[in-house]
Amino acid sequence: MALEFLENFGKAFVPLKLRPNLRGYVLKAGLPDVPFKFFGILFYVVLLLSIAVYLVLYTVLKTYVLSTIITVTFAFWILFPSIISGFVMFLVYGFLNLRVYKRTKQVEDALPDYLQLVSTNLRSGMSFEKSLWFAIRPKFGILADEISEASKKVMTGSDVTEALRELSKKYESPLLTRTLDLIISEIKSGGEIASVIDRIRSDMKETQELKAEMAASTVTFSIFISVIVLVIAPVLFALALQLMDVLIGITAKLGSSGGGGGLGGGIDFSKASGSDPADFKVFSYIAIAVISTFAAMINSIISRGDIKGGLKYVPVYFIVAIIVYSISTSLLGGLFSGL
Repeated sequence: MALEFLENFGKAFVPLKLRPNLRGYVLKAGLPDVPFKFFGILFYVVLLLSIAVYLVLYTVLKTYVLSTIITVTFAFWILFPSIISGFVMFLVYGFLNLRVYKRTKQVEDALPDYLQLVSTNLRSGMSFEKSLWFAIRPKFGILADEISEASKKVMTGSDVTEALRELSKKYESPLLTRTLDLIISEIKSGGEIASVIDRIRSDMKETQELKAEMAASTVTFSIFISVIVLVIAPVLFALALQLMDVLIGITAKLGSSGGGGGLGGGIDFSKASGSDPADFKVFSYIAIAVISTFAAMINSIISRGDIKGGLKYVPVYFIVAIIVYSISTSLLGGLFSGL
């Protein structure tokens, strides 16, 4: 009963016009249904989190006048839940997008070997529909499941071309779409499908080999970018932090010893150290996070030709860079401690 209530409650937040597109998108990600329960749970989580944050905020607000309390309260309940909900939905969208990308790559990688078995079955005298079915192997993973579903539709009376066309629409893969379109056109024209499949498979293998060669030729650039992000940048940030500590210490000593004359010349050097190492540390973390994100994306573009494949490496880059930054800060702190 509670789960049904959450599902109906979650549906209330999704407009009717968006539901078909949303369902098609989650199907590409391998989810059988739209997670309306998740939307309902998200509402209550955001509500409880907003109440908890507002109670903490109210301990500060209650010292102000009533008009300020009302204004801040109204702005808080408009902005905070919207920001939190938007952030969570952005994370969900990113997760689904990566899942769609991963499934598409698995289908494309398994397609040449599957087509080889289909061609072998066709040349042994099987019909095209039976060739599709008997070429299914567990090692093909997602592609095996999709072909199995398409074959079942054909066995229950659906047209084979329509089943293949529905399969091509499930994935945002130009390779899969072009392959199935060529096969469908050959079926309609009554030509020799096995020869067409052999040519398609040969082209796919050549393309995969070419991509592998390109990735191998660009590995030097990927290593160079990784070394800069994981080692050089954190060490430079740690060095800058230690130099800032040293300069602040020197200016403080000059300010305390300068007095009204002498080396100080009447200038209070203690007030010149306006920089705060804690602020610089926060800036370093943010800068490392940004650099790690873009470095992972650039490496993915260089080696794979797309950005999505590098998103999963962003946390790895960030964690390794932060560890190097922390270690460098400790080592350089001990080195500069005598200054």
